[in-house]
Amino acid sequence: MRVILLFSWLYILGISHCILPFGDSTLTLDLSRFNSLRSQPNRGGVQTDDGVVQGIPYKSFFLNNGKSFGELTEGRVTIWEAGQDEKCTAVNLYYKESVELLSIYVRGSHGSRLVCFEKVGRTWKSISENKLEARLEELRTLPICMGSPDRPNPVLFDLNDVIVTGYHQTPREYGHLEETVEQGQKSEGAEVEEDEDSDDEESEDLTRRLENHLSTTVRNLLQGKGTRQHHNTTLDIRKAHGSNFWVAEAPINVTMYRGFFPEDDSIKKIIDGETVLWSASVRDSFQNACTFSTHHLILLKVNAKREGITTPHCLEFKEGTWRMIEYKKYSDKLAHILTRGEKNIEIDMERVPEDLGNVLDYVSDGYRTISIFPFKQFKIRGVHYNYTSIWSSMGEEFCSSATIYTDENVSLSRVTVDDGQEKRDHYYLFSTYEGNVVNPKWKEITFDDLAEYLKDFKDSPENLKSFEAELNIDKADEDTARTRMHVIDGVVTIKREPLPANRIVRVVDSDGPIWEARENQRCLSSESYYKRDHLTILILLIQTDQALELKYHEKIGDTWGVLRDNDIEEKINSLYAH
Repeated sequence: MRVILLFSWLYILGISHCILPFGDSTLTLDLSRFNSLRSQPNRGGVQTDDGVVQGIPYKSFFLNNGKSFGELTEGRVTIWEAGQDEKCTAVNLYYKESVELLSIYVRGSHGSRLVCFEKVGRTWKSISENKLEARLEELRTLPICMGSPDRPNPVLFDLNDVIVTGYHQTPREYGHLEETVEQGQKSEGAEVEEDEDSDDEESEDLTRRLENHLSTTVRNLLQGKGTRQHHNTTLDIRKAHGSNFWVAEAPINVTMYRGFFPEDDSIKKIIDGETVLWSASVRDSFQNACTFSTHHLILLKVNAKREGITTPHCLEFKEGTWRMIEYKKYSDKLAHILTRGEKNIEIDMERVPEDLGNVLDYVSDGYRTISIFPFKQFKIRGVHYNYTSIWSSMGEEFCSSATIYTDENVSLSRVTVDDGQEKRDHYYLFSTYEGNVVNPKWKEITFDDLAEYLKDFKDSPENLKSFEAELNIDKADEDTARTRMHVIDGVVTIKREPLPANRIVRVVDSDGPIWEARENQRCLSSESYYKRDHLTILILLIQTDQALELKYHEKIGDTWGVLRDNDIEEKINSLYAH
């Protein structure tokens, strides 16, 4: 049941950063003015949000105009009043049948705390956080369609999960998501009358009709079954250890990178000591997280998946305080701490942070391929694989791309080096023995040697297999590709990376085909740019034999056109300018 509290804390923490911690202007929140569940215009600057989490309806109240709550009342009854240097930045109200609970997020000069209340008769009584958690656990098992006359519970289900009637940061092309939201809005305010004199048969019929509206997932949640209830695992970024995830570590200059990768979907909360940094809602699935740490700053990015789309949640720790930041600010700060003082950057190909460049991982012709194309603000001066050095810069030269080829027995590498005048490819083989002496290291080979090894990979009867597949850029198909999304200045960017065993030979959208492979071609990734709910630009990374090229497309109306290389940067910049 702590999932509900953590959901509330994360939600409150997010909106509280839009509120000044202290100021001269405070408001009184009167709950009696919000006695309906239906969404309504803000009153006196108070913003509201409502929905259902784990079968419990809730309503949140907050301010986004720099003010805060100094008092919480219900009519003429005072529930809570701020002490010295205290302000309430957000309130959560939970209700079901005749039970009403409150959690109030209070900020003060000595930190933050959660103040909890339960309504007994007409009186609000203070309770502990543990008591609130226990009461929420009891509410979870109650039927979800029973409401008091003045607070009729909305029916907010879709066939896959519980709907939260909130803002979906998703382009209009994702029709299945929009239909889900519309279903929630249409059903909002629906009432189920309860006949106190109904017999057992009528009760069974009501239960049967209710269950027809619930998916197996939701029913399991209500009954306390399933992994969501029994695997609420916590990941502490300072003391990360556990059997259900693994940690990758690599020093980058004076910055320490740590990546956290789960073995299953059991991680539901990320903390730093006693501070909750992120917690999963009912529909969220933790994908991975990473930190970049210096002596004065920690950057944290948590990737969480919802409806098949992965989005980043970014935070920074500075001067003893964690705060949420936008993805763009996270990227800018990361570039600054990694490149300040023109320090050299070295990478390990087995654990490359995705924030350093475009990373590809796929199966081709019997072997696994890992490639990185660093972002232009980073100068890679050294390349490693599993802590073993492959290449190091001898001066001003830097790595513009690097690739590992491996069949799990033999490992090869290609490193493209740019000295400012020209680019040169260097080829390497990982050798365990030097003569009869065990001396594992990378040794330089020729292109012909590399080609011969790759041919052996392909001809091996035990080679790794890949399968032809189609990529639809309008659908988040988890069996075909990984999907990541972020929003900067109103521009939605969606990146799809095919799963390693999928050989993408066609790229389509809901209007028809976009690209089709010729002989020895495959699509390694797609990057879509949306503005005002319309797909505008699509970039495809295409592999032909061992060569890579980018294909640029623009959609005008329902028609796709091809963009020239020298037009793409101007087109993307124009999206952010308007």
